[in-house]
Amino acid sequence: MSFSEWFLGTSAWTYEDWKDVFYPKNLTHSQWLTFYSRYFNAVEVDSTFYHVPAENVVLNWRQKTPENFLFCAKVPRRITHELRLKHAEAEIDFFLHALAPLGNKLGMILFQFPSSFTGTSSRVFFEFIKNLPKAFSYAVEFRHFSWNAPRFDGWLREHAITRVWNDVEKPGGAGAFLHREQTASDVYVRLLGDIANKYDVSGKVKHTYNHLQWSRDTDLEAWVARLKSIEKARRLFIFSANHYEGFAPATVKRLAEKLGYSLPPFPPISKLPDNEDVPVQKEFW
Repeated sequence: MSFSEWFLGTSAWTYEDWKDVFYPKNLTHSQWLTFYSRYFNAVEVDSTFYHVPAENVVLNWRQKTPENFLFCAKVPRRITHELRLKHAEAEIDFFLHALAPLGNKLGMILFQFPSSFTGTSSRVFFEFIKNLPKAFSYAVEFRHFSWNAPRFDGWLREHAITRVWNDVEKPGGAGAFLHREQTASDVYVRLLGDIANKYDVSGKVKHTYNHLQWSRDTDLEAWVARLKSIEKARRLFIFSANHYEGFAPATVKRLAEKLGYSLPPFPPISKLPDNEDVPVQKEFW
């Protein structure tokens, strides 16, 4: 396994369930990102899937994180799920322009497509993707098996588009080995978990995501084996959702240890002194 750089984090950072177990009790929401960036060097921004952030919000993200911290932002669902890339050129330009203030802290642009987006849309997909600005790095996540055809991997490789390796399987589902070879110099892994076990029959979330609830050691070890089989890559991105093991920060830390990467130890949860700010650390581990 040879990666020039590696970036590990969670899918979003604003979970109320993390209060008192990751975020100190009296830490304000405005301090969460800076606190988070002490322990992880990247985050996958989920909020951009629902709306394009304002300039002051993006500048705030940049100012509150260390110099070597990266943001990977999900493309708005308006583009991927509603328009399904058709006549979405103005929308993607607006989105990319909104993220430009991040500068070198913008890691990758993530296109997450619904399972209903099949390979029959390949012509629309190819025309859209090949016209994207070359100044950004892109990753695409397909949820339908029809995109597994080798010709699609070849096209992604030709255009240096990273194909996301996700794990949406049940525990023990060998999600690490359901993916083809890498299609670009970057590798992007999403540990998402089985969506069928996330909601009850009424559609409500089943779990409170504040502790490790179902250990997936076998699956994490499979991912380690999969990643160690890669001979060479530029950057490795790994993001975990809460639902993978019940508490995303713990999952990321557990996988990092199995990969031999060193993350700062989580601090014991304690109340910060009143009115004390969380300084941005200039140097990461």
